[in-house]
This record gives sequence, structure tokens and C-alpha cells, in this order.
Amino acid sequence: MKSKEEIQEYANQVCENNEYLLRRFVRHSVINTGEDLDRIRNKQVLYVSNHRSHFDYLQQCYNINRLNLPWPSTLARANVFIPCLADIWINAGAIKLPFNTKGKRELRYIKKVIRRAVKDGKSILDYAQSGRDYGNIYKEFDRGAIDFTLRAARELNLEIMLMPMYINYSNSHSLEQPFFQTLNRVKGKLRNVPYVATDLAAFAFSLVYPKQLAFHAFGEPFLLNDCKTGKEATQKAYESMMQLHKKFSDAVSNWPGR
Repeated sequence: MKSKEEIQEYANQVCENNEYLLRRFVRHSVINTGEDLDRIRNKQVLYVSNHRSHFDYLQQCYNINRLNLPWPSTLARANVFIPCLADIWINAGAIKLPFNTKGKRELRYIKKVIRRAVKDGKSILDYAQSGRDYGNIYKEFDRGAIDFTLRAARELNLEIMLMPMYINYSNSHSLEQPFFQTLNRVKGKLRNVPYVATDLAAFAFSLVYPKQLAFHAFGEPFLLNDCKTGKEATQKAYESMMQLHKKFSDAVSNWPGR
């Protein structure tokens, strides 16, 4: 496993060398940094975000790097490791999770890899929802990874800041919503269709019809260790994300360049 310093060096190269690729997926990027980013600089951070697209991984990590914030090891299910991006994610420190994240065996594995990352001083990016959001529906956060991170921080006597984040996009094309709705129905009905096939189709669509705007906002960070339970921390992170959604969603939807 690579050290935190090796991963950061690689991440810098990825962000520098793949700026053109990023612009192929989204034409404009807007970041709202809030007023508290200095509280997490040079700290160990658990970033917790909603999840709108597989492009979130690229866009948010790129923005985190641009802002000189601690680079995260992204908790990502295996379907994210598609052929065109697998090497990037592995070398950039992503933590590969199983498809099933609810079984006892899988939960023990997730707890183990999160504890190892915390012990190694790495920051973590957690998409805390079960799947992605569509439309104006924002699923509640699952507390699994947050709870495991809190336990590890206490066991290892480490302080970790939790940074809530929000991401959203303006629609790029009238075909986007029906396309992804159809793709989800295919995933649901045809169990034998590999996830990698549908995810490659999604990336291909995004290349042909790039999004016009990606909007990424940072909430108010808080010390994870101050929360009594993972449930409390999860609820606090979710409420912060929803506040950002209520504050910025209309501006994103009505963005003049869409």
C-alpha cells in the first residue's frame, strides 16, 4: 500500500495531466468554499458528500487538490474501477469496496480498511448514500463508514475533522434524464449485465454530451470526535448537505449557460 505522501504526489500529477479530460465531462466548474477551509488544512479529514454521478469522484477530488486540502482516499465500490479509470483510482489511493456493503463479512472488511487508512494518517472521501441521487430526491446518509471512522479515531487517539460537501450539475442535454432512467432500469431488470458495461455507457454519454456546469460546495466542518455516536455525526453531516442544497439548487438549475 502506498504511503500518504506517495499518493499525494501521484494525485498532483493526475490533476495536472487530466485537466483536459475533466473539461470533456463538464464545461464549467464552480466551487463554493464557505469560510472554514482553514480549519481542515493539514488535518486528517473525513469528507462526506451526496452522490449525483460517477463523475463526482473526478470533479470533487480535483477541486480538493486545487484548494490545497488533504487528498482523500475515496471509498468506492468495484463498479467505479472501470478500465479507463481503474489505474488512476488505484494509484490515487482509492479504497475498493465490495458491491454488497451490508453483509457481516463485508462490513468487517470495510471496518478493517477504514481503520488502516485512519491509522496511516489518510483522509477519506465517503459518498454516504446507497447509490446516486436523481432529480430532487436526496437519500438519507448511511452511517457505516462514518461510524467506523469515528471508532477508529477513538481507538487510535486521533482527531478527525468531518467536512460535509454538496455536488450538483446543470443538465447538459434533454436526453440526459431519460437516458439514465433507462440505464437504471436495465441494471435493475437484467442482473447478468455487468455493472462495468452500464458505467462505460454512462461515461460515453457524458463525453458526447458534457455537462455545462458542476457545482461543488463545502459546508461547515466539525470535529468528528465531538460526536457521541456515528448516528449523530451522520445526521449532522446530512443536515449540513441539505442546507447547501436548499441554498444553491435553484442557482444551479437556473444557471444561464445550461
